[in-house]
This record gives sequence, structure tokens and C-alpha cells, in this order.
Amino acid sequence: MSRTQKNKHNSSQSFEDMKEMQDHITDPGYYIGTGRVPPHVSAPGNPKPLGILYILASAFFFGLGILLMFSDVRVASSGLIESDLVNKIIMTAILAVIALFCLIMGLAYFRKAKKRTKHRRSSKRK
Repeated sequence: MSRTQKNKHNSSQSFEDMKEMQDHITDPGYYIGTGRVPPHVSAPGNPKPLGILYILASAFFFGLGILLMFSDVRVASSGLIESDLVNKIIMTAILAVIALFCLIMGLAYFRKAKKRTKHRRSSKRK
């Protein structure tokens, strides 16, 4: 089978999968326990741009936390904690957790992109 025939088959199959998902989008549990995977999960996309976006978001949230900690901005609170320093520490900790989550997601997407590139190289050699 030539390369163009494979691509035509894959694209028509993905259109059929999308149509099936749209037909059963309101059926609760349609994909659960059946072995079928929704197309938006199994679709082979390029994960590298999303990894870059997560890394940039991580840097943004970390920088925002550092800026918040060392600025003279007063952090609003619900009134339970009266100390401005404690409020800043809590907000910095929350932003650090968000930054860590974004960093982990970015690295996971880069790992996925690396596996995808390695898989493509090995399939081209065959």
C-alpha cells in the first residue's frame, strides 16, 4: 500500500470516528468499558506547541509569584488572616503550585513529542 493510500485511509477513518463521536456525544458512558477511545484522545497531534505553552505558563506564574512576594502590593483576603506577609506567602505558594503543575505538564508533553518523533523515525526506516 502506498503512502498516499495509507493517508487517505487514515483521514477517512478519522472522519468516521469524529462522526461516531458526534452521534453519541450525549450518550453517557458510550466510550467507558467498550475499548473504544474518543478521537480527541487518540488523535495523533503535535504535542510540542502545547509543551512550550505550558513551560511559558509555568515561567509566567512563577514570575508572578516572585513579583507578588517582593512588591508593595496589598493582597486581598477574606479577613481570616490579617497579616499582609502571611497573605503574600499563601498567594506565592498557590502560584508556585500552579507553576509546578504547568512545568510537569510541559515536560510530559515534551516527552510525548520525543516518543512521537522517535516512533516516526523508526517507522520511516522500515
